[in-house]
Amino acid sequence: MGGNVWEWCEDWYDPAAKAYRVLRGASWDYYSPDYLLSSYRVSYTPDYRYYDFGFRCVLVGGSGG
Repeated sequence: MGGNVWEWCEDWYDPAAKAYRVLRGASWDYYSPDYLLSSYRVSYTPDYRYYDFGFRCVLVGGSGG
């Protein structure tokens, strides 16, 4: 996912500890150019909130019937 929004993911950053959720996304940061990679991920506790963290709505199409 590219753009200036980080997306909460369902998977845990460390499955054994289950304390931090994964955030994926991409955004510009002068001090961290790695943030531009869509494969970059960070972790926060599930209750952490910030203005550019969100989720993506997905609409799955039917099989055509």
